[in-house]
Amino acid sequence: MKTDKIYILIFAIVLMLLVLLPFINSTPLNKKIQNDNLINKIRDTDTIREKGGNGNYKSYNSAEKKLFIKDKNNNPLINITLTSPYTTYVSAGESVKVAEFLLNDYNKKGSKLFDKMYFFDRKNKYNEQTRDYTFKYGTDYIEEVCQLLPELEEEVEYCQNMTKTNWTEFSILSELPHKNIKIGLFTDTILGDKVEWIPNIKGFDILEWAAWDVTSGESHEFDTNGNTADFSLAKIDSTHYLNVYESYIFPNSFNYAIVLTVNQTDWTVTSGAKHEFDDNRGGSHSLIQLGL
Repeated sequence: MKTDKIYILIFAIVLMLLVLLPFINSTPLNKKIQNDNLINKIRDTDTIREKGGNGNYKSYNSAEKKLFIKDKNNNPLINITLTSPYTTYVSAGESVKVAEFLLNDYNKKGSKLFDKMYFFDRKNKYNEQTRDYTFKYGTDYIEEVCQLLPELEEEVEYCQNMTKTNWTEFSILSELPHKNIKIGLFTDTILGDKVEWIPNIKGFDILEWAAWDVTSGESHEFDTNGNTADFSLAKIDSTHYLNVYESYIFPNSFNYAIVLTVNQTDWTVTSGAKHEFDDNRGGSHSLIQLGL
């Protein structure tokens, strides 16, 4: 009796998959990604040799976010891991990195990394977007970064090695220097963007990946002369802010005040002329707006 129930259950599951599979395959991409339950299930489920319409096979390791695609003869075409989160939070700006991968292995060096990219506006009913984007490979290098420690009785320069990445744009896989390489997806972003992106790789739409949210404006560098510290910021009015800080240019220390202006249309920041108010190792600044 128990065996009969198990067979019935298995038959019901298979029948349900046969009914749902055509629906899933025929549903437009922007409708699929609106289904949170479907996307979460796909991201949490390992796939083993899922056959595509072109005869290739796809496998997905959900724990590692690793994608394998092989051809009908079991020859590997691509082995790639999404190393950034499923949702990344980035700043507004030009050529911002919105996703990162580790390209472990690949074949057909003359081909593109992804065959096609789809972008959907999550704030506008997941309507498809046309968006320019680039891929860049990353080369890590070590840079020594130094700063003064002015709190000590004698000025001491403290240095440490920091790992940084140099990003180089490429178009086709034959331009990559080697396998097992870091890859970044770059595009222009606007404050408030909420975008879902889906790559098509070797005939498969990769629904497991991913989205980005733009949660801050474009970064603005207001001092390029030295290492800065001891910031204090106070609001002047709705568009102007007074910023004071200390700047180290070994072996000296300077203290500046600068007015930052925020454009409330595109949220870009511009700097006024900086004013030096202390050249004798001042620090621990604190500003407060006085009542008018």
